[in-house]
Amino acid sequence: MREITEEEIAAYVAKPYARILTPAEEGGYVAEILEIPGAMSEGDTEKEAVQMVNDALAGVIEVMLEDGETIPEPMGFNEHSGQFRLRVSSSVHREAAMRAQVEGISLNQWVGQAVVARLAGQSLADEVVEKLLAAMRGGVTSQSEFVIQEIKTTKTMFAKLGSGEKPAFNLTDWSTLDESPQERSMLNA
Repeated sequence: MREITEEEIAAYVAKPYARILTPAEEGGYVAEILEIPGAMSEGDTEKEAVQMVNDALAGVIEVMLEDGETIPEPMGFNEHSGQFRLRVSSSVHREAAMRAQVEGISLNQWVGQAVVARLAGQSLADEVVEKLLAAMRGGVTSQSEFVIQEIKTTKTMFAKLGSGEKPAFNLTDWSTLDESPQERSMLNA
């Protein structure tokens, strides 16, 4: 078994691995390395969580090297051509082709726009959840008014995505939304 040096481990930790920070429900942050399963940790602040996950990454890298495992390269080092094959059901293919034709664009352009809209929507959803958790930790007196405001903001943002059409759902149909008649009227405002 070869000797693994601190410098070798430090060189891996210094690579631009994707460090994912997520607010923890109980406070603080959870940090993980996207490309290396098992490299995760927690911290009270974002900075502490990143420092802790770097320590965890060093430990995981050391074990992987000792076991002779190949260490994955950071995602940023992988080349992406902008092309990939996609398999969908024939009904999804037909619906996408019809929507593309109605919008006067190619199916390829339509799918590309749909992927971008989904990525933007996910980022928006993450931001809303983070704001809601922060408000709840901060002791917002009227959480229901805060949630309603965030839903309105989200509706507006989704309406601006892609071609400007509103999303294909109606917020008042959400069965999980426990709303009073007053809150319902605020949502539809």
